[in-house]
Amino acid sequence: MPELLKAPVTPAQQARDTLLGALVGLARATTSEPKTDDTDEVLNAGLRLAAQPDAPEERLQRMLAIVQTEKHRVAPGCATCAMPCGNTNDYDFVRLWAAPESIRTLKLQMLSTAFALVLGLPLGVLLVAGDKDGILPLPGWLMHILNIVINILRSVPFLILMICVFPLTRAIVGTTVGTKATIVPLVVAAFPFVARLVETSLRELDEGVVEAAQSMGATPFQIITKVMIPECLPGLISSMTTALTTILGYSAMSGVIGGGGLGKIALSYGYYRYQTDIMIVCVILLVLMVQVFQTLGTAWATRSDKRLRK
Repeated sequence: MPELLKAPVTPAQQARDTLLGALVGLARATTSEPKTDDTDEVLNAGLRLAAQPDAPEERLQRMLAIVQTEKHRVAPGCATCAMPCGNTNDYDFVRLWAAPESIRTLKLQMLSTAFALVLGLPLGVLLVAGDKDGILPLPGWLMHILNIVINILRSVPFLILMICVFPLTRAIVGTTVGTKATIVPLVVAAFPFVARLVETSLRELDEGVVEAAQSMGATPFQIITKVMIPECLPGLISSMTTALTTILGYSAMSGVIGGGGLGKIALSYGYYRYQTDIMIVCVILLVLMVQVFQTLGTAWATRSDKRLRK
C-alpha cells in the first residue's frame, strides 16, 4: 500500500495513475447517466488491477482502454459536446501530487500578510507619532496626504482594486495572472487596513505612559520600540489576527485572475461547472482556517496581556 501513495516515477506507476483518473471519470459519468450492464464489472476490475503494486504497464494500458470505452458507452454525448461541463472528465492525479503548489491559499495569505505588516506597521506608527500632538510631529500637509491615500485605498472594493493595480503588478512581477500577480493587489489592499488597525491600537495607550518616558529622556525611537509597541502588543496581535482573516477573504477572491488556492477551485469547479459540493467544501475549509487563525490569535493576545497575568 505505501507504494500506491508515492508520486509516480516509472511508466507503470504513471499508467496506474492514468487508470485511476479514468475510473474516477467513469464514476462521475454514472452520476448523471444510467449505467450499462458492464459498468460495475469494469469499475471493480479496474480498481483491483490498480491496487496491485506490481501490475505491468501493458495490463494497465489495456484496462485503461476498456474503462474509456465503457465511459463513452455510459455518456456517449460527452466526447462531442460543444459546451463540455467537465463533470465526466478523468481526474488528473498530477494535481494531487502537486497539491502543495496548486492549493496556494495559505501561501498567498502568509506572503501577503507579511508584506502588509512590513508596510502597514510602520505606517500605522507614523500616523500616531507624526500627529501634531505626537512624539515626532510631521508637517500637517504630509499627514493629510497620507490619510487621504489610505482612505482611498480602503474604500475601493478588492476586485476593482485588483484590476486598477494591473500596471503596477505587471511592472513588479512581469504578469497580471497567477499566484505572484495576486500578491501585489493583496498587499495594496491590506496594508492600509493594517495601518488603520495599528493606529487604533496605539491611540488606546495612556498618554501618561508616553509622557513618563519622555521625562526620562527617551528618544522617539525608544518610545516607539520600548513603550508604545510593547504596551499595545495585545491589541496589535488582535488587529493582526483581524487583518489575517480579512486577507484570507481577499485571497479567496483572487481566483478571478488565476491566483490559485481555494478561491480558484470554488470559482472554476463549484460555480462555473455547477459542482455545488466542491463550493461547499471550499467554504467549509475557509471557515475552518478562519476559526484556527482567530483562536490562535486570541490565545496569543491573551497570553501577552500583562493585565491578565497572575
